[in-house]
Amino acid sequence: MYIIRNSKTQPEWGKTEAGLKGITERALNTIIKYQGIGDLYRIYALSKVDGVDFNLAAIPGDFNVERQEEFDRNYMNQLFNLGFDLGKRGYPWMKHPPGLERAVAA
Repeated sequence: MYIIRNSKTQPEWGKTEAGLKGITERALNTIIKYQGIGDLYRIYALSKVDGVDFNLAAIPGDFNVERQEEFDRNYMNQLFNLGFDLGKRGYPWMKHPPGLERAVAA
């Protein structure tokens, strides 16, 4: 099973604007991110039940290009180039959802 997640899976620090709008935006973005990570855990559990090899790709935590707008061509090109380079070198697929690798190794 190969999953490509178009997001980072590590926690990210972010400055939140004071006020209802800023706090609400940050909260919603955080909820959406962690719902997606929860989905990865469910997919991983199903892969183990079905005896299927789990392989996950996600945006690396050190990719620090900031989006200037919703469809930022520069951001998308740099992300594409990163993915292309990682694929060309032999992408190191993650074998567990984020955070679980420590529990599995123990």
